[in-house]
Amino acid sequence: DLQTGKMIGGGHEQERLYFLSVPVDVVASSFMSKPSSLQWHLRLGHPSVSKLHRIFPDIPVSESFLCDACQLGKHTRSSFPSSQSPSSQSPFDLLHVDVWGPNRFSCRSRFWYYLVLVDDFTRVSWVFLLRDRSEVIYILQKFVNEIKTQFGVIVKNIRTDNALEFKSSILLQFYANHGIRPQYTCPHTSQQNGVAERKHRQLLNVARTLMLHTHMSAYFCGDAILTACYLTNKLPSSVIQERIPIQILYPDRPLFHIPPKVFGCTCFAHILGPNKNKLAAQAVKCVFIGYSTNQKGYRCFDHHTKKEIVSADVTFFESRPYFSAPSTTVSELPMSVPLPIPPISLESIPPSPPLSGDHFLDPPIVYTRRQGPSPNRPPTSSHEVSSNDKTDSGRNDDYSADDLPIAIRKGQRQCTRHPISNSVSMDHLSTSL
Repeated sequence: DLQTGKMIGGGHEQERLYFLSVPVDVVASSFMSKPSSLQWHLRLGHPSVSKLHRIFPDIPVSESFLCDACQLGKHTRSSFPSSQSPSSQSPFDLLHVDVWGPNRFSCRSRFWYYLVLVDDFTRVSWVFLLRDRSEVIYILQKFVNEIKTQFGVIVKNIRTDNALEFKSSILLQFYANHGIRPQYTCPHTSQQNGVAERKHRQLLNVARTLMLHTHMSAYFCGDAILTACYLTNKLPSSVIQERIPIQILYPDRPLFHIPPKVFGCTCFAHILGPNKNKLAAQAVKCVFIGYSTNQKGYRCFDHHTKKEIVSADVTFFESRPYFSAPSTTVSELPMSVPLPIPPISLESIPPSPPLSGDHFLDPPIVYTRRQGPSPNRPPTSSHEVSSNDKTDSGRNDDYSADDLPIAIRKGQRQCTRHPISNSVSMDHLSTSL
């Protein structure tokens, strides 16, 4: 470098040419790499190390697997003791049902509660978002009828707490017509419905971890809970000897109809339809919010139009969250910042002039209104002029007329319509009078 005199690099001469030796970086995008254990851990909703190793035995997974989002979203206290009650013998012998809520955040789904149903035999769970607790009555009736149609069985027992919606006359009559036996817990004893309570904890842990990892706000909490339910049904469970719940209920179906992706990542959904413009953008940038229950497609949310898009033609940037990380909080900022004070020398300060006696006699500055143009006034008498002269003579001549008080600048007020000074003159009177 001719300016700094430093050597930038070195090379060698060959056939009257100088070659600069620069290391060439290998382009990672030129070859396909297999997803790592961390990538699958993020895709499948942050499962444990044992579950991840059971699904992918060929991928090396260390026992000291560290994930900050898991520690923030799944950190718990001690659990309840396990129950010794006998388990079910077939699917839908017993359903564990509970309602969570109310939700204190304004979310996109506009729900305040959600209903969770857990099959005791397969441990498959279903989640329904609710706007009111009264919707529980109709959702349970619809669910029992759907199970009867799809599997040809009737739900035998339903275990709930003592909430009023579970003891309504409409629901009790429905139980009686289908031969369903309700089971209720004792008052203020949530441990007797521990399966549903534990499912609440698992769903909220996974949903919270998904949102924390991609910096998503509580606006998407409903989508995160639905995604958590979708993923936990497809992961091994220790309660059923490390089997996958959804494969017990549907043994002939594939585990994933579409490949799983990282929740909250940036995605681009292809634009379809008759109004497609060939010269405009062919995709729209969205945030991935979950999977469709009745379509083989991904649920994407356009943050600009506030609309949900379900599409199978989606490109994902899984390593790029749609929302950026929040800025530094106030608590992390220093409490006080010292300001640099320039050094001041006493010799640089000029000495102040000595105060004279006249300095203390100066009147204070009075802020007054400026006098407007005064109308033409009649001539005043010599007595008035002499009195004004005496008044003005005692004042400092250095001050202008604008510095005088308003009462003096206005002059003397005249209250009579015809003052005698306009007709009588006292100019020729002697000074002794």
